[in-house]
Amino acid sequence: SAPPPSSPARVRVVFGHLCTRFRHIGAVHTTPPLEMACFAKRRLRAILHGTGGGRRQLVSRTSSSAEKGRRTRLCLRATAGLSVGLASIHLCCWTDTGSPLGKAVGFGAQPALAFGKREVFAEAPVAPRRLSSSGTRLPQPEHATVMMNEINDKLIIVGDIHGCLEETKELLQKVNYDRSKMTLISVGDLVNKGPYSPEVISFFRQEGAFAVRGNHDDSCIQAARGVGKYKDSYPEKYNYVQKFSSEDLDWYENIPLTLCLPELDPPIVIVHAGLLPGVKLPDQLFKNLLKVRRVKRTNAGIMNYFLGFLGFKQQSEYTGYEKQEPSATLWAREFSNPVNGPQTAVMPGSEKPVHVFFGHDARTGLQREAHATGLDTGCCYGRQLTGALISIDREHRKWTSELVSVNAFEEHTIGNDKKKKKSK
Repeated sequence: SAPPPSSPARVRVVFGHLCTRFRHIGAVHTTPPLEMACFAKRRLRAILHGTGGGRRQLVSRTSSSAEKGRRTRLCLRATAGLSVGLASIHLCCWTDTGSPLGKAVGFGAQPALAFGKREVFAEAPVAPRRLSSSGTRLPQPEHATVMMNEINDKLIIVGDIHGCLEETKELLQKVNYDRSKMTLISVGDLVNKGPYSPEVISFFRQEGAFAVRGNHDDSCIQAARGVGKYKDSYPEKYNYVQKFSSEDLDWYENIPLTLCLPELDPPIVIVHAGLLPGVKLPDQLFKNLLKVRRVKRTNAGIMNYFLGFLGFKQQSEYTGYEKQEPSATLWAREFSNPVNGPQTAVMPGSEKPVHVFFGHDARTGLQREAHATGLDTGCCYGRQLTGALISIDREHRKWTSELVSVNAFEEHTIGNDKKKKKSK
């Protein structure tokens, strides 16, 4: 029989066709989306109004700790549109405490949540800091906001540095860099390939510079912290992580995934790789922020109908790709395509189209689109290091940009194209 109304009800409803299948998550239903949606509406109404039939089918008593062993609850918050209004539920799954998913949510006591007079359940994680899909800890905040009083009248946004400290200093000298008058910002990938990875990190920290995390930065953090793909050991090329000071590593691990300058007109967003068009920053996938180069339209309309019906965030109409993909286009070009309209949906709470500065795509090189500028010009491959010099009119919040480049001092690594030619 169903537990009395005063006891917490453990609800385990998992939408199999609407969420990812994790190995560590149990009891995943495979009910078709439409049937599951109708089922959810009926049963949620049953929980809120206390009707017994629905409760008996939804409520699952918690097994003893001896039976479950080292397992913990992962609580995901969702909203469902009900005929009586919007109500919040929690989707309770089971996950191994030793898994990345379990570590991501932390473990803690179980406070009570109530809808009206009826308690449902809640699991408050002790450690709110989550893990990325690669196993590294996500920075706090993930998407940082930089206000006007935190920056100077001039900004220098530098492309992928990859350990090329000498070229970086040459570029800063060329723009007459003075930290009291100019703010230094990196689009990520500060390390690897070049000779001075630890020195670049130390330089940026000591200069009070801003930066965002790139894919090479994330791999470096995995090696330094012994997590993810390098939890057991790391390649010889990462031996330089032993030179990191604790201050440098802490600063490095906490640089955000994106930087937003919302007070400028147009607002500026800085990300390492790119964004899917029409998707708000908090909903962008971690892997796309660090790796996406191209996008392709998908048939997400039908799925979005069901997701919107249930109150979940809707999927993007695009799929992101890091490598070449037939019929896929550069994300910056699609992002700036006037057919898609101005990109007002990217920054939450802002109705203004944004301009994005990014890196990551050395093969394509310099990209200049209406709403995006790509700054990776392959310095580590013996080409150039490029930066965008931003001049701000504080009275009107307008800004202008000028591209500045310096030649690489030498070729520090061999690009993929040359590797293929040599192999032939």
